[in-house]
Amino acid sequence: MHKGKHSKVLIPYLYILPAFFFLFIFTYFPIFHAIFISFFKWNTAYPTKVFNGFQNYIGLLKNKVFWKVLKNTIIYSLGTISLSMSLGLFLAVQIYKRIKLGGLFKVALFYPMLIPGAAAALIWRWIYFPTYGLLGYMLAGIGLKDFPWLSNTSTALWCIVAVGVWKYMGYYMIIFLAGLNNIPNELIDAA
Repeated sequence: MHKGKHSKVLIPYLYILPAFFFLFIFTYFPIFHAIFISFFKWNTAYPTKVFNGFQNYIGLLKNKVFWKVLKNTIIYSLGTISLSMSLGLFLAVQIYKRIKLGGLFKVALFYPMLIPGAAAALIWRWIYFPTYGLLGYMLAGIGLKDFPWLSNTSTALWCIVAVGVWKYMGYYMIIFLAGLNNIPNELIDAA
């Protein structure tokens, strides 16, 4: 009886052991290995690893390109997440109000999430292309001059943020819509 009690406690852990194995092999091991090799002066052209300590990190902090990349990453992340979530919430509330063709809007707005990243990049490259892109064609239609959207440093990051918002706002809309649909009618009536 005492032995059976321990096996009942152990069995659930045996079921999740394969998942933890793959999580360790494909997630935790690469992270820890990358941290480990970051303390070495090592290059694939020179396979000998020489312990370097914190010199790689000190060099990184002195590098101006690192700070520019970090700034661009923060701008992209904050811009994409805040705009995607805001637009997703707005669209979810509009669809929740039971507008006509709500199902069609759900599919149309969630569809960009289903497009692979490489295909979405090609679509938006064609839209932003300065000589024959869709955006340039539309601007020419209203009498405005075309612009090199992706090759201009002041607009390239914001164009990429726009692509991220387009791709992810449907995902947030579905999440918010699921939450709105689970609010009891009594709470809505009380509000």
